[in-house]
Amino acid sequence: MTSLKDDLTQRTAVFVPSGEAYEQVLFRAARRQFVRRITIVLTAFLIAVLGFAGVWAAMKSSTVPAISATPSPSAAIPPEQLRIGLRTDVKGWVVLPDSFGVWVAGSDLFHVDPRTGDVTQTTHGLPWDYDYVRLAEYGEGSIWVASGSTIWEIDAPTGTTIQRFDLGALGTIDDVFQTSDPASLWVTADGENRNVLAQIDPIDGRVLYQHQVGQGVHQMAEADGFVFVSSVYSSHDLLRVDPANEQILSIPGVHPDSMVGIGHDLWVAEGDHVHCINAALPAADCPGVDIPRAFALAADGACLPQGVGKWAACRTWVLSGTGSKSSSVYLPDQNQPATVTLLDGRTGEVLAGPLPLPDTTPATISAFDGHAWIGFHDSGRLLRIDAAER
Repeated sequence: MTSLKDDLTQRTAVFVPSGEAYEQVLFRAARRQFVRRITIVLTAFLIAVLGFAGVWAAMKSSTVPAISATPSPSAAIPPEQLRIGLRTDVKGWVVLPDSFGVWVAGSDLFHVDPRTGDVTQTTHGLPWDYDYVRLAEYGEGSIWVASGSTIWEIDAPTGTTIQRFDLGALGTIDDVFQTSDPASLWVTADGENRNVLAQIDPIDGRVLYQHQVGQGVHQMAEADGFVFVSSVYSSHDLLRVDPANEQILSIPGVHPDSMVGIGHDLWVAEGDHVHCINAALPAADCPGVDIPRAFALAADGACLPQGVGKWAACRTWVLSGTGSKSSSVYLPDQNQPATVTLLDGRTGEVLAGPLPLPDTTPATISAFDGHAWIGFHDSGRLLRIDAAER
């Protein structure tokens, strides 16, 4: 019997993309790079204008109000209920929804129709360790896939590799993160002699900046223009990086199991507690709520001022693991099922849930356009969680 690796290698060897499809991908890639370069120039110009305006305002008045330490209370929000809206089987558990559908990484890369659940395998035999693959949305119809010391930019409609960066000098990549700035791609890597945070040029893969971070499984999030970096399962402090000037702020006493940025706040899950940190004033108090076994968070859009857009774009989804019958050996307890809970991203108010989930091994949660998507380790099942007014 041939091994899975040999089978995938043979299938990859005979795969020949059509010339027309390949030209279309190259055209889209070139167009994306042109748009991103224009965006970078405009962003730099805007930053300069805003910086001048800030200096002028400071000269005009010394009584600028301080940033509020507490999120503004939400407008009246109708109570909701959660339900499982779609179930489909995918051979993967790392989930990333976007405007083109839902990406799921595991043994390979798959694309799921968010309405029907139809699954399309978009890659065959990419050389990655699927237990540690990571995904990040690039925008303009492409995503980043990271595994080992390699990053691929994958075209959304076709699954074609647009570009590939080998970052072996940094070590093994354990997280990849695209900020709201299209020119700002970040990775964390666990090297043999050091652990680093690095900013990568998304056009050519050059390392623009790197900073040593604590040892552990790393994760990143963005809030209020800052990049936050944590080392999970370690005692190292949470770090805040200002991409504008590369200044590092250490935030002691915060050790996230998971974190996600929404609006001006960073939401953090620590043990059985979920709370927020004001990105500009990390020492300020923010709302919190106790949610048993919370271990993964997802943000649904940016918080908009009251009366602008729909309030549903400012929510935090919380994924809780299955409880155990034993404190020494993990024995799944059906009386403590995995759950998902929906919070108001401004106040921490529980909007809906907890909703019990059918599988015992949830792996990742991600959110987009009012829905949460959850992937499961053992079964490879993908669930869409819907929220509806009661």
